[in-house]
Amino acid sequence: MLKLVWLARRRPELTHEEVAGAWERADPGDLAPDRYELTVFRPHAALGPHLYDGMAVMWFEDEDRGREVTAGLDRPPGPDDLGRLFGDVVRLETEEHVFYAGDPIPSGAQKLTFLVVPRTGSSHADVVRHWVDVHGPTVARPMPDIPGALRYVASPAVEPAGGYAGVTELWYADKEAAVAHAASLPDDGFTELADNGIFLASRGPAAGGTVRSMAPEQPTHREVLDATAETEATMRAQQVPVNVYETTGALVIVAPLPAVQPSDVTVSFEPGTVRFWAKLRSAAPRQYLVNEWDYGGYEREVSVPDGFGAGLEASLANGQLAIRVLRGDAAGPLTIQPSATLPQH
Repeated sequence: MLKLVWLARRRPELTHEEVAGAWERADPGDLAPDRYELTVFRPHAALGPHLYDGMAVMWFEDEDRGREVTAGLDRPPGPDDLGRLFGDVVRLETEEHVFYAGDPIPSGAQKLTFLVVPRTGSSHADVVRHWVDVHGPTVARPMPDIPGALRYVASPAVEPAGGYAGVTELWYADKEAAVAHAASLPDDGFTELADNGIFLASRGPAAGGTVRSMAPEQPTHREVLDATAETEATMRAQQVPVNVYETTGALVIVAPLPAVQPSDVTVSFEPGTVRFWAKLRSAAPRQYLVNEWDYGGYEREVSVPDGFGAGLEASLANGQLAIRVLRGDAAGPLTIQPSATLPQH
């Protein structure tokens, strides 16, 4: 699932109300995302005007189509006259992680948005790794026990933009729930890598903002997990096509693996055979009109001629898995996960 985020600030000669009103009346039109949401950031009673007037988000299940129809779109989606209202705009391509989805979000709930900024000396990869593996689960863990804690979504950027490593979104029934949640969180080391203190209030009595969504009701995180486990237990592995060729130093195997990450994929070698597979990443409950492939659950075995097997390398980038079986005597069974670097064939 491709999630694109536009953070936008109005031109200085315009008022927040002028821009917010025009933005709320606009829609993504012919871009036809699977889901579209606009969050308008109202001035905060204590903090004053926000850094941005709002945030537009679009989701595309077909990631390639999403990138194609938004290529070069450096302004929030909408008619041309909308784009002329904005000065500074930051576009982020992100990977969405729904760490907690509790009760449905009621009208008037409070949404808090935070922009995550890497600290000097912190790499983007280290920030994202800690965010996804440690910080996200830490923030989500107490939420089921806090009345009014509704939803937590982390969206790390694929590549940083505007100085931001990504966006955090939290929904609460009221201010008391937000305060209780904040007070329950331990120090997990994330603040040593990044500052998520750029706060944007967008809804509720104190914030006075609005959220506009064009989407069917979204499944909860638990529903997605249950549907994924059920599908993975019964599905037949998806066979993928491969290209295989030799270079002076390796046997190269290239295969398309859309909609999975390097951590989902395993590559193994035994003399005479390379096998790779990817776990099912997501199988949200949906009523498909056509359903010909799943987000993961791939598997393929490829024969390897004699004279290869001295080592094993792999990378996964832009939906393409590239495996290099190094030339030389087989070193025995090998198992690796691909790196996220661009493939060097």
